Amino acid sequence: DELPLIRKSFSLPNKKILKARVYACGLGSYNLFLNGKRVNEELLNPLITRYHVNYFYNVYDITSMLSSGENVFGAELGRGYYSMNSNGTEWQKENWKNAEWRDQPKCKIVAFITLEDGETCIYTDESWQITKSPLIVDEAYYGEEYDARILQDGWNNIGFNAEKWESAKIAAAPKGKAIPQLAEGSIIEKTLPLKELYHSDSEILFIAEEMTTGWAKLVVEGNLGDEIEISYSEWLDENGKLDLKGLLS
Repeated sequence: DELPLIRKSFSLPNKKILKARVYACGLGSYNLFLNGKRVNEELLNPLITRYHVNYFYNVYDITSMLSSGENVFGAELGRGYYSMNSNGTEWQKENWKNAEWRDQPKCKIVAFITLEDGETCIYTDESWQITKSPLIVDEAYYGEEYDARILQDGWNNIGFNAEKWESAKIAAAPKGKAIPQLAEGSIIEKTLPLKELYHSDSEILFIAEEMTTGWAKLVVEGNLGDEIEISYSEWLDENGKLDLKGLLS
C-alpha cells in the first residue's frame, strides 16, 4: 500500500524539437515533472469521477521543457478518491474503501515528441523506475503523513542515480473509459499571511485573514526524526483553541 515515485530517463538526438505533447493520467491524483520542473500547475488532478464509468486524462505542451541529450520524467502519485483506505466521514457513509473502482494508485503517461526528422514516443512501461514516496499516508478526509527523511533530492531531474530503484510493473487499467478533462483543475491563486494568536512550548495557533482552502507553509529548525503536526479548522472553541470536533463527525 505504499505510495510511489516514478521516473523515466530518456535521450533525444541533437535535432530541433518542433512540438511535444504529454498525455497524463495518475489515479487518484498526481504531480508530473519534466527535468525537475512541474508540468501541471493544477493540484489534485485529475478531477473526481466514478472511475468504473470514466476517468480523466490531462494534456500539456512540453515543447519548451525538452532539450537534446538526457531528459527525465518524474511523477508522484496520491490516493485521491480512487484508492482511499478510509470510508470518509461519519455523515457521508460513502464506503469509499469498498468502492467498485477502488485499486492501488497507478498512472499512464504518453509523450509524443516531433523532431525535424520524425516523431518519438515515450510511454510508461517496465523501463520506468519506481521507489517509495515520502508521502506515507494520503487521505482526503484525514490528511497526510510525510517523512522528509525518505525524500531523495533530485529524483525527478537529470543526473540522478536511480540504480537502487525498482522496475515499474504494468497494472490493469480502470474499468471506465479514459476521456480528456475539459474543466479546469484547482490552482494556487495567492499566498495569505498568518497571524499568531497563541504560542506555548508545544504548539502555535495561527489564523488566516480569510476563509480559504489550502495548506500552511512552514520554515522550521529541528533534529532528524522530529515530528510536526499541523491541524486545520474553521472555528475556535470557547477557550480560543482550535476546534476539531465537528470536522469528521
